[in-house]
Amino acid sequence: MKEAKTEADKIIAAYRSEMEADYQASLAKVSSKSGATNSQLEESTERDIESMREEFSARKGAVKRMLVDLVLKVNTALPTSQY
Repeated sequence: MKEAKTEADKIIAAYRSEMEADYQASLAKVSSKSGATNSQLEESTERDIESMREEFSARKGAVKRMLVDLVLKVNTALPTSQY
């Protein structure tokens, strides 16, 4: 019985190491692909951020004018139901 347990432990250990090697290989493959993908994502994100900054700068003056106009456009008359 003890020999069967020892043999089973050896088989389990061999299987476990084989599965771990397969996992590490697939993890390395995904990591190398994701490195390129991450690089492309970072470049795309930087382009988008720069585009937003340019758009913000271009519209900043118009937005300021609109906000000031809305703040200064206050109706001071009371409704007729308040008399």
